[in-house]
Amino acid sequence: MDTPSHDHHADYLASLEADRAEREQAECVRLTAALGDGWQPSRPADVRAWDVAPPPKFKKDYPGQFVRVLDVPRYGYGLGHDAVPDNAVMQIRTRITGAGSGNETILNCDWHCPCCGHAHGKEIKESAIAEGKVQFLSPGVESSGLRASFYLAAPYTHDDPDVRQQRWLDATRAAAWLMRQGHMVLSPISMGHPMTVMGADGDWTAWQQACLAMLEACACMVILHVPGWEQSVGIAAEADHAHKIGMPLWRLAPTDDGQYRLEAAGKVRWW
Repeated sequence: MDTPSHDHHADYLASLEADRAEREQAECVRLTAALGDGWQPSRPADVRAWDVAPPPKFKKDYPGQFVRVLDVPRYGYGLGHDAVPDNAVMQIRTRITGAGSGNETILNCDWHCPCCGHAHGKEIKESAIAEGKVQFLSPGVESSGLRASFYLAAPYTHDDPDVRQQRWLDATRAAAWLMRQGHMVLSPISMGHPMTVMGADGDWTAWQQACLAMLEACACMVILHVPGWEQSVGIAAEADHAHKIGMPLWRLAPTDDGQYRLEAAGKVRWW
């Protein structure tokens, strides 16, 4: 016969699992309302499209890469204690060699939970890569057959008003091109420049909160490669935030024929 303490522990684990299931169901409802009935991810954490990619040539380049862990280790914890699902997309934070009594190499990974909004850490044995339990990923364009929803990051702040005007034209022209390709686009420079002309502050400090909120509303971030993008404080901050929430990064470069080249950024810190 079970003791009262055992019953209490079992009830506690059951309540944790029920709470997690309820939060995931709520997230599914929210995503269906936002993306339509056509999206069919295996879990709420996998709403973005990823392509399987070969591992980096050098293991020192593993930190910062995104991976899918097919069989997430539990290390003896009950199901109710562990929020990280199998097939979770994680980002490698650090690579530690000579860990534990087995002298193994460990990958410290982070998974961003779409339900609670927090990052959950996991230690993954590097040997799991050779065993086929870990896949390296690169961002894909499509997600469940849907066109991408892009946040367009472009440089703006400059002392010369003519430069700001040109950067607004560059961003708006690029946003229009993406729209013509069938993508959904949020372009903060296109919206914000007319406001600055009318007297609103135009630097990153004034726009940071609004821009990051718009970024989180999109599926992918794309950086416009026009003069000034590499020095932009705002773009660097937006890219860092995109990494934290596991958002794929893309780049958009003007071509000589007046069009653009859109391609995935293979490395996390490619800029």
